[in-house]
Amino acid sequence: MVTDQAQTVRTRSELEDAIRAFTDAQWARLRKVAVHYAPVAGCEEDDLLQEAFRRALDGERKCHVSVDPVRFLAEAMRSIADGDFQKAKRQPTLVPLISPGDQESTGADPPDSAPNAEERLAGDDDRLVG
Repeated sequence: MVTDQAQTVRTRSELEDAIRAFTDAQWARLRKVAVHYAPVAGCEEDDLLQEAFRRALDGERKCHVSVDPVRFLAEAMRSIADGDFQKAKRQPTLVPLISPGDQESTGADPPDSAPNAEERLAGDDDRLVG
């Protein structure tokens, strides 16, 4: 027996058919939404739109039959962008270990004064020859 919730969700093939049937105006609306939310997500517009398609067609996001597919994909892009933004906010702020005016140091790791493996081997060769 199929549950009521399963009956209210569009199948992959129904979603594919709906996407294939989009008018130019519907595509324009989706592109406009992608342009709006892509900077929030930190990605390109086409990448955001494709990610919404991927998640919808893979079944990660469910489109109920009562929801217009264009609206569903627009809301998916908004949600993806918000999730990426929230994830970026949780990343720690990286602080350089050197001062901006310090031109001599180019990295965060100071050079080690101990001889490296090659220098130690060269030192061993000098002792054997001498």
